[in-house]
Amino acid sequence: MMTSVARLDPPAAPDGGVVTRTERLFAGRGALGVAYREAAETVAKHGSEDDTEVWCASVSGLANANAGATALLAAWQLSREEIRALGPRRLARIIEAAGAVCRRAGATAAAQLLKQAPLARRSLRSGDSTVTWADIVADLAREMPTAIIPLLAETGRVLSRTDLDGFRHWVESGRRACERDTGSQVAFFSLEDPAAVRLLARSGRSQPFDRLERRLSPYAAALYGRPAALRGIEPDPEAIVPPRPNIAGGLMRLPLRFAGADEIQDRTYHAAVAHMGAHLAFSRSRFEVGKLRPLQIALVNLAEDHRVETLASRALPGLANLWRSFHTIGADTPTTTDNLLARIARALADPAFEDDDWAVAKARALLAERSDRLEDPQISREFGSLLGNDFGQRRLQFNWKTYAVEPLYRDDGLGLWEFPEDVAPPETIEMFSDVARPEECSDAPERDDGRVDQDLEPARVRAATREDGLPVARYPEFDHRTGDLRQEWTSVRDMPVPSASPARLHALAATHASVHQKLVSQIRSARIGRSERLKRQPDGDVLDLEAAIDHTVKRRLGEIGDDRLFIRRNRQARDLATLVLLDVSESTRDRPPLSPASVLDMELAATTLLAGALDDLGDRIAIRSFASDGRNDVRMARLKEFDERLSDGPLGRLAGVRPGLSTRLGAAIRHATGEIAAERAYRRLITVVTDGEPSDVDVADPDYLALDARHAVRAARRAGIDIVCIALSNAHLDRAKQVFGAGHVFPVGRIDTLPTALSAIIFRLAAR
Repeated sequence: MMTSVARLDPPAAPDGGVVTRTERLFAGRGALGVAYREAAETVAKHGSEDDTEVWCASVSGLANANAGATALLAAWQLSREEIRALGPRRLARIIEAAGAVCRRAGATAAAQLLKQAPLARRSLRSGDSTVTWADIVADLAREMPTAIIPLLAETGRVLSRTDLDGFRHWVESGRRACERDTGSQVAFFSLEDPAAVRLLARSGRSQPFDRLERRLSPYAAALYGRPAALRGIEPDPEAIVPPRPNIAGGLMRLPLRFAGADEIQDRTYHAAVAHMGAHLAFSRSRFEVGKLRPLQIALVNLAEDHRVETLASRALPGLANLWRSFHTIGADTPTTTDNLLARIARALADPAFEDDDWAVAKARALLAERSDRLEDPQISREFGSLLGNDFGQRRLQFNWKTYAVEPLYRDDGLGLWEFPEDVAPPETIEMFSDVARPEECSDAPERDDGRVDQDLEPARVRAATREDGLPVARYPEFDHRTGDLRQEWTSVRDMPVPSASPARLHALAATHASVHQKLVSQIRSARIGRSERLKRQPDGDVLDLEAAIDHTVKRRLGEIGDDRLFIRRNRQARDLATLVLLDVSESTRDRPPLSPASVLDMELAATTLLAGALDDLGDRIAIRSFASDGRNDVRMARLKEFDERLSDGPLGRLAGVRPGLSTRLGAAIRHATGEIAAERAYRRLITVVTDGEPSDVDVADPDYLALDARHAVRAARRAGIDIVCIALSNAHLDRAKQVFGAGHVFPVGRIDTLPTALSAIIFRLAAR
């Protein structure tokens, strides 16, 4: 039965129902009362008595929250206009959310929510989703009231870029990123913060890169023998031209979507990965900028693109056809510098392309003269210098900021260049992506094999050396509460290493000489290397078909055949690089029960013995220590390098380690992974030596850093790096197993049990 309007007339009883009380609340209030009655009549026509009571209760609640006339009128206008789309009960829920916003963020914010609800409903295309949207806003108001008006002002812009789940994820990310800084809150939710714009772009609807990412790395591995480390390039609303792929270190960065390639997105991504893979395979050194002008740099890039594609196509001819299909510019296009560069690129890639411009002819001639030197990257620099001088005589304008490399799949070429620290890139454009190259900030070798993961990617940092260490990289951190990587969230410093007398460590090694010998014996017996297929063997498990055919042919010809008809697999000797990562946080100062030594003493003893055994056998080992004092101060110390013998120098640095601070394990693992990824070895192993669970001064959630560390561990393993934990305390063994996996944690309660743990580790490595 539909509720009549007459029901809204106040009865004589002073304690009437909610409908009556709400009617009485607005009776005699002029225009406000008239507007209320119109809205109430509309609701009553479209709902039951119960529905009307629920709606009246929400209106009464909004009034009791001191929402004021503006918010009340907005509620009634919303009710009249959206009753068919939302219904009385959904309207009531939205008005209740506005009341909650009013109590936390004020009447203006409540009115704004009610006014934006129709836009939210049209964007989300669902009444239930609109209610959830309002609830998310009300929930945010409880913690960040200053963010509500900026957020609601951008309702259309935000909801046009994401869906409801993406909106929830984006709001939660903003909540975590701007916890106590009201200025950051306003910047984030008003979309003035570029990070908020980038995060919004990734929060909702899927992009082609997200769909293809898992397929592209194996594709690169099939082409060039190594998987690609990939990362999407977030859209920049301020960018003049759409982003092009680029290379930073060994990382391939790709747009989330190639603009203007909707019908050929998959093919474009494959062409781009193949092209950048060719650079990683054949562009072995970076060019010095010297006195080259921006146009000459663009020409060098163009020639280098052609050089590496030619080399790749010799081994994989199908790539030439793939790349050639993207060269579509005609010879009759206007002769601007950008068009002329694209026409030269096509002429070099397609011998059948005809173009009468003398620059195209000269470009072909310059590279034809150097065709016998294609292995030498310097021919690209020669090409750019010579042709660039001729270009200058034509007085053609060239604007680096608006220049977009063509064809679409080619990278921007900026990763091919080495810029001096004190020289800005051409036209002040940012020439490098946000990836730290270790050689710019430390003495670490250049990472060039691409075996890194998005989770491991550092952001580029430049800073002067200080006594408190040199900032070398910023890394993401995984927030299990939002399921998102918080980009550039932690800062790693390369700390100076104080030295002490190594006498104590020499004495310790002498005391545990028997342990040292056991370790040497175990490592020597392990065969952790590539398998060789030895053909034409007198015995083996697999028949050598080629040898068998030769043997049969010779027997039929009456000759004596070779009886070596088998294939035997032979595991080579060890080919292993090891990085030991020492936890030197404050907790390592403690002494375990019934132990005369501190945890740090046990760590130093275990590391000295393990490093000594590996060093005696000529294996490559590096040692790093780490501790932290908040996310912006993760301290790493380089105690021993891979190519350094275990002499008094490394032992002195190891002896100088002192305990202190906290344990931000995920950042340390990401940094260690980046270092060992550059080592050329069949197997690469990170051994984390620790006593406790991850913790830090700026994190209260006990699971946050542990799950971030687990995320970093999994990323390292995806990159082909083994990672294990030597646990020196049973108190946090369960947490260590959560981070590393139960099969990758090896408890060592006493030094004499170290060989047992190492034996299990080596067995695991050798068995794979």
